Amino acid sequence: MRRRDLLGLLTSLPVVTGLAKIASAQSTAAPTLGLFSLHDGDTEQFAADMRRELTVLGYREGSTLKLDVRSAHGDTQKLAEIAAAFIALRVAAIAAYQTPAALAAKQATTTVPVIMSAADPVGSGVVTSLARPGGNVTGTSNFTAELVAKNIEVLHEALPAVRHITIVINAADPFTPTFLEHAKAAARTLGLDHAVVSLMPPDQLEHALASVSKMTTGAIVVQPSLPRRVAFEFGLRAGLPVISPISGTAAEGALFSYAANRGQLSRRMASAVDKVLRGAKPADLPVEQPTEFVLSINLQTAQAIGVTIAPTMLARANEVIE
Repeated sequence: MRRRDLLGLLTSLPVVTGLAKIASAQSTAAPTLGLFSLHDGDTEQFAADMRRELTVLGYREGSTLKLDVRSAHGDTQKLAEIAAAFIALRVAAIAAYQTPAALAAKQATTTVPVIMSAADPVGSGVVTSLARPGGNVTGTSNFTAELVAKNIEVLHEALPAVRHITIVINAADPFTPTFLEHAKAAARTLGLDHAVVSLMPPDQLEHALASVSKMTTGAIVVQPSLPRRVAFEFGLRAGLPVISPISGTAAEGALFSYAANRGQLSRRMASAVDKVLRGAKPADLPVEQPTEFVLSINLQTAQAIGVTIAPTMLARANEVIE
């Protein structure tokens, strides 16, 4: 090799090495997980749960995994916009909390993996079956349909004097017919009178509750995809017990909640995210179902609305908020 050629080769080495490093860095860039839900509070809690569980699995936010967290701020129409934005950003996967977000993600893509937590994934059309979800969607079922009936049973046991319930539903949620069917069936079985308030859009909840009379209503059951905290605050002002069949609501101000263990569901969702990021296909991952359930009772709320919870029921509770 001539001296001039050798010098040229040596001079070009740093450039080639630098380009190799850039290419290597680009190929190993941290994947992005798009995470979203309908309401701000649900999105914040969902993100916190997923961050915790993904950290346990060894992910480090910002270095080995990026999170793009977004809320639709209660506007169902914005869910589709968020899902489309995730696709445009080429996220590695999408995590969707509750049925409206899960369906928005499913409708936005047939290729990007979607990990969802939904009330009735099969009935709502999110997956074709729990054992073989098919397509690009998997995740967890939170059993809300079955749990709304259980919550009404617990309400009847805790407050047997209550003979009438008002069921408040979200007309924009595809899960609503199933939710309402189970709630009505439980009320009929227990001999409770019931009325239904249907909201469209869901941000009309406070206005709708203002028309609920304490003279004719003993308790209020709120669908989880509604802005629940608005209902809990109304119940405190009106002296009415308000419940919603999803975990964490007792801490938000509900009288009690009987729901799937949120920690267990979060761990299973994070595990599914981990698997798809490592190359697994959502179609091959069965939708997980909860096996642990938690009864939480808020004694502060009970005292504020003037009701007494029997000691026997308090003894059964997994959590008592005092």
